[in-house]
Amino acid sequence: MFLVRAILGVFFRVWLVVTLMFWAFEILPGNTSDENLLSGGGDVSQEQEAHPMVRYWQYFSQILQGDLGQSLSDGQWVTEKIAAQAIPTIQLALLSWVLGIILGVVMGGITANGGYLGQHFLMLENILLGIPVYWSATMLLYIFVVLLGWFPAGGGGRMSQLILPSLTLALSLLPSVSLGVRHALYDQLNQNYLMTAKGKGLHNFRILWKHLMPNAMITVIPLIFLELGFLLRGTVLTERLFSRPGLGQVLLRAVLQQDYPVVIGGVILGALLMNVLQVVADLLVWLLDPRVR
Repeated sequence: MFLVRAILGVFFRVWLVVTLMFWAFEILPGNTSDENLLSGGGDVSQEQEAHPMVRYWQYFSQILQGDLGQSLSDGQWVTEKIAAQAIPTIQLALLSWVLGIILGVVMGGITANGGYLGQHFLMLENILLGIPVYWSATMLLYIFVVLLGWFPAGGGGRMSQLILPSLTLALSLLPSVSLGVRHALYDQLNQNYLMTAKGKGLHNFRILWKHLMPNAMITVIPLIFLELGFLLRGTVLTERLFSRPGLGQVLLRAVLQQDYPVVIGGVILGALLMNVLQVVADLLVWLLDPRVR
């Protein structure tokens, strides 16, 4: 029943996004049906033009079939256009996600442990929380490209061209994960198993990483998957700054060119992805934590 409710919830929320997007275009000045924005590139009859509900059900049925229409700029199918640029974006997001999680968990554990080192990492966490993506990307480009010359300035296709963009997004993810891990560890401090571990004479480092961290990570899993969705939002600016191919460039050009079918397709894809990630996170928590079941 849990999985059925989750799937129905995803369907309802994505349907709501599609509905809001469609009717937002209906109330815009001008006649979007004349421009054939939401009809998938097909012919629209006069009857359909006169009845918005007919166009709405036609468009929704196309969405269910995976048809997002055609681009206004080049006539290419939106689904094909997005799929062609999805691989570079997925590579960037996944590498940034894994790197940000590893660094964030380590930083969260160090700051939770306190001490001299923990105070310095806590200060670094606060600094990273206030740094926007474009500033960290600019600084990384200046240091590692202009001054040191270790990496190429941009492009895609080689691993060396993926390192700086991934590090940029990982730095934006790191403080959120560190903050979540630290608070999750604080919630575990009064648990009985911790007193038992201390009674056995175990070292604090061993208690932290072997006993506290596995239990704390259960509550951090939803945050980690939610941040993956946010990373995809950050790829728009990051791919632009590092001149990388990907969905970020496609959606940015679509906005500038007022290519509405591509913009709508990107919004629907983003909504679907965020909801699916939330279901995966809830399912993992449900499987790992007996208290939830």
